[in-house]
Amino acid sequence: GNAHRNLADNPDNPNTYDPTNPESHRICGEIYDEAIRFFRPRVFHIGHDEVNMYGFPENERTKKVSVTEWLRRDITHWHDFLTSRGIRVMLWGDQFLAKEDSAGASFAPSTTESKARRAQLPSDVIIADWHYGDVPPASQISVPLWAREGFDAVVCPWSKPGNIVRFAKAAADERTRPAQEGRRGQCLGLMQTTWAGFSNDEESFLGNQNQYAAYLLAAESAWTGGYDRQSDVPFDYVEEFARIWNRGLLPRGMTRDRGEIRWA
Repeated sequence: GNAHRNLADNPDNPNTYDPTNPESHRICGEIYDEAIRFFRPRVFHIGHDEVNMYGFPENERTKKVSVTEWLRRDITHWHDFLTSRGIRVMLWGDQFLAKEDSAGASFAPSTTESKARRAQLPSDVIIADWHYGDVPPASQISVPLWAREGFDAVVCPWSKPGNIVRFAKAAADERTRPAQEGRRGQCLGLMQTTWAGFSNDEESFLGNQNQYAAYLLAAESAWTGGYDRQSDVPFDYVEEFARIWNRGLLPRGMTRDRGEIRWA
């Protein structure tokens, strides 16, 4: 819709808010506070991925400052906002990696710029390190990079089964590296991403069952430490997901009698 379109960096291309407009932070802050009151989170994800993918900065005010500087200013604002409420910040990692730093999802224009962006991050943020390619665990070079530079991180795969099991393995491998190798940050685990639209309704489920089934494979991989390849997984995760999803509401051996659940 057109609500608050005036807050966009470019109202005709409303993909990024205008950080020079105080109303952008005021309105988002009210939304964040409402979410905080409802969920009472210990960690809050502020996004900040793909910032310049759609043209930012575009207006004359924002063009006066580099993307790197806008990232610093905006993340500092939300870091102060959230830490003052006792909440730790999480954000996507792609803007802080150049193509030489990772196996994908890297939008810093050079390693010089990616290093500068990482250097200005608050040291206590959690990096959501998303990469969706099916590559060997050792090729996920951003995982040890975050640890070496002192950042806690979680790996974030998507729906490709090879990507899920191998990225989980990269995370598990990082957790077992000895501390004397200079690691100051930790790989905290795996966060499964799902891009099945903005509504978790039946239409979304029917059209994206591969993404929903991937949750089961991600849970298995996170629990076991992942695999070198999908074929090492000891069950068919799609069939198992279908079995769990379609089973009855009550476990076998149980009946409902006058509103009470009883063992048969």
